Amino acid sequence: MRRLVPLALLLFIAAGCEPLPGEENITGTLIERLERRSDYSLLTDLLGRTGTRSLFDSGTEYTVIAPTDLAFRYAGEDFVDALREDNEALTRVVRHHLVEGRLAPEDFVDGGTLRTIDGRELAVSRTGPIVRIDGVTLDLEAAIDVEGGVAYPTGGLLLGALTVKERIAFSPSLSLFELYASRAGVFDDVSGERTVLAPLNDAISALGRTGDRLFFLTSNDAVFQRVMDFHVVPGETALTPGGSAPSLGGAPLQVRETDGVTSVGLAPVLRRETLADGTLLVLGGVILEPLTLAERLRIETLPQMYSREVQDLLPDTWARLEDAGGQEYTLLAPSDRAYEARGLLLNTALGDERNAALNLRLVRAHIVEGRWTREDLTDGLTLTALDGTTHRISKDARGRITVSGRELTQGISAANGQLYSLGNFLSPAVDAFDTALLQGFTEHVAAVRRAGLEDLFRTPGVTAFIANDSLYAQDPGTLQNNPEPFLRHNITRAPIPVLEERDVTFEDGSTEAISYRACGGDGPEEEDRACSPWRFQDNTQIYQGSASFDGQSYLHQLRELHYPGGH
Repeated sequence: MRRLVPLALLLFIAAGCEPLPGEENITGTLIERLERRSDYSLLTDLLGRTGTRSLFDSGTEYTVIAPTDLAFRYAGEDFVDALREDNEALTRVVRHHLVEGRLAPEDFVDGGTLRTIDGRELAVSRTGPIVRIDGVTLDLEAAIDVEGGVAYPTGGLLLGALTVKERIAFSPSLSLFELYASRAGVFDDVSGERTVLAPLNDAISALGRTGDRLFFLTSNDAVFQRVMDFHVVPGETALTPGGSAPSLGGAPLQVRETDGVTSVGLAPVLRRETLADGTLLVLGGVILEPLTLAERLRIETLPQMYSREVQDLLPDTWARLEDAGGQEYTLLAPSDRAYEARGLLLNTALGDERNAALNLRLVRAHIVEGRWTREDLTDGLTLTALDGTTHRISKDARGRITVSGRELTQGISAANGQLYSLGNFLSPAVDAFDTALLQGFTEHVAAVRRAGLEDLFRTPGVTAFIANDSLYAQDPGTLQNNPEPFLRHNITRAPIPVLEERDVTFEDGSTEAISYRACGGDGPEEEDRACSPWRFQDNTQIYQGSASFDGQSYLHQLRELHYPGGH
């Protein structure tokens, strides 16, 4: 087996040979002149390697579209070395640069075609003195016009003799796409002309963990197949900005142009090549736009917990999220970190069947009908979620968007809507009882249920003074066995939105005054940074709270346990 010499070594050898004569002293036939020119060492090497050099001894004149060594460097050392491993393909590429007959500069006519020695056509475009052959620019002024023909230097290779599959296989920068496309069988599903949209390796790697879920999770095999199908357009379909083209799977690909850059399915087109059986577009991104919201939720890493809840709790809604041509939605999906930050106790409590209605409402509070892009989300806009909760949009001068105080990140366009990620949960418009649970007062909620007081705490207009879970742990016997006296002594039917000096009549019939006493001084509260100046007459401190999420009741937090009759 003949050992192939890498491109870099060939260039090094050429540079280290005996000094070549100056251009004005180079004589001989066309092929001899090319062989003696240092800037055509690779072209002449390949002419000899493929047996094409012998054509110049036949007496027939040829026009050579002559790539310089710089053109081979531009094509990439790895690409050229890979091509040289396949002599049959290499021969086709070399012969694709030869046209029988001597062409003068005036013979290159805009809109015309040339025919290579293998019968393939080359498209000519011309604007004044600038001539391009299949998009590759010729240097007419540097032509070598001698016995045997004429050579026009060019800074690029003509690769139209390669098939799309070969072009990709010979391109290391497209190796990941080749791997996944072969696995999906997309090269085998199309006969005849096709346009293949191949993302660079860097574009695929940039997907990160989303790419891992897409390419490696067997549960996402159907999504993977769809994505690979997006990257093939059967037939001779023109991809015109402002239009769309059907991909292999039938999904439409939207073609756009922004600031002179064409994109397909939001992936920018970096390079276009016309090849033997179709067109290759090299992309700077992976086409995911035609995926449905349900498919995006399957592969995106941030909202996996929310995705499972939508599937489990809202099967009808999930079915609509899978329908590319149906109702459009905007999902404001809490991230997995939001679930982790909510804590095990609250996540467990929301999984309790007694809280199923609340959890269902919480999930629905993050879904809005209609497609709302970042441009649509203007400052002051109000969105209404599926559960009826309204969310207010705020947008600052830098374009930062918050929804009811929660910042939106990672806006993703899908076939049937928009997907955003949230670092925190949105709050549904629920009463004081459910608000307490969503704020993490799980022991309080459990105590209210044990005491049979749920209806009382759901009554509009009440004000509750509630203890957190750590306070309940201080007296588990009393508050587990008989929490009713404690709870009735910490709820009033009077609305108290703001703590102030006043009397409070509790549900157990007792009345106590709220007073204000500044923290600090010479007593034990001097270094107490958690001190609250508001307190009941038995000195139990109270922290200013807020309204329930429906705005009809109020919750304030106790710093210590506040029992009937004092401590």
